[in-house]
Amino acid sequence: GHYGRGEFFVCFGIGRAMGQVRNIFLATLVIAIAGVIYVFTPPKEFPNRLVAIPEENTTIDNAFYNADEFALTWWNPEALLNGLMKLNPGRVGFFVRKWNEELGADIVANGKFLDGGCGGGIATEELARRGFNMVGIDISPKSLATARKHAEENGITNVRYQEGSAYAIPFPDNTFDGVIISDVLEHIHDLPSALREIQRVLKPNGVLVYDTITRTRVSL
Repeated sequence: GHYGRGEFFVCFGIGRAMGQVRNIFLATLVIAIAGVIYVFTPPKEFPNRLVAIPEENTTIDNAFYNADEFALTWWNPEALLNGLMKLNPGRVGFFVRKWNEELGADIVANGKFLDGGCGGGIATEELARRGFNMVGIDISPKSLATARKHAEENGITNVRYQEGSAYAIPFPDNTFDGVIISDVLEHIHDLPSALREIQRVLKPNGVLVYDTITRTRVSL
């Protein structure tokens, strides 16, 4: 058959438009697949996480937790950091179960427990509410002030907070029956030093429990 000139250009225009739609669809699909792969693939591992990582080689920004917009809002239900409250049932339940299993009822009731890197006290205070005698340390003075204020306002008396680093825990040897490191290990560039300090302040047969964020770009 033969097309008139007008019919030819109409068909050509429709074909060209359909080709553009197909190309856009394919490009979008490729980008979406690449995005999914990127998001759910863990960042590149360091060769050995059990040796100190030079600070200049990391992107750990612990100053984030001392900025007013974050440090003062740990307990604000609409704030970013309060999302950690949603983790409490799982992580605190795990800590309590392990301490009860490993230490026994007498130590759980009368022992002394440390939260290293306590932030605004979200896990620390929950453990205190469950009867543990808690001490929380953190390098952020503003986060600690938020933790103290919230405990005082809620009448929690079996918890106290003080400034301190995982690399130099400000307590004597053999002080604590249990230590928690909750969502902190991913903020530490020198794990061996931190773990030696934790071991130092734990009593013989003391128990360390921890949780850490899944290392995918979704979590980061």
